[in-house]
Amino acid sequence: MERTSRSEILLSRLAHTYLEARRLREALEAAADILRTNSAHPDALAISALAMDTLGEKIEARLYYERAIALEPKSKYLRMRYARNLASSGLTAQAVEVYTGLVKDYPGDNTLYQDLGVAYGVMGNYAKSIETLKQAVAIRPTPIAYFNLAVACKETGELAEALRFLRLYLADPEGESERDIKIARDELQNLERTLKEKSAPR
Repeated sequence: MERTSRSEILLSRLAHTYLEARRLREALEAAADILRTNSAHPDALAISALAMDTLGEKIEARLYYERAIALEPKSKYLRMRYARNLASSGLTAQAVEVYTGLVKDYPGDNTLYQDLGVAYGVMGNYAKSIETLKQAVAIRPTPIAYFNLAVACKETGELAEALRFLRLYLADPEGESERDIKIARDELQNLERTLKEKSAPR
């Protein structure tokens, strides 16, 4: 009975259950039990990475992600989570590299283009951000992509385009917070005022 209860299969299932229940320390303990005897167990490494990431232990999470991805280099989910870990840790250039590989492998996924576009924007490469975010909305328009396009266009001085994307955002902001909707409305009014002043005869 002891041998069965400590098997990798059961421990992996237990770790998954703990992770889904957000009992993160217990998920880590179950995964660690597996890794003590099998340091190359993909599920245990992935669970450890996800738990550490959720706990805010970014560096430790990255080490687990890298080990897991080395074993499963085609895992879209792990690579996405790894890229987000890098981006949220200020390692934006590295995140862009990972996202670039992902969009090459999964060209029909709008969320990958969206995340890559945001990363370019964080780096200050707004031209590339706009280009990538437009690819995202060409695949599937989303409020957050329109909002980020508006931000990037404003940064490049394309105020009319920024205004257009804000209107598209506000036309269907489903899933967006009231706070973000209010920010967009206020920014829309500011842009309308600015453009009106620029077009007024002097």
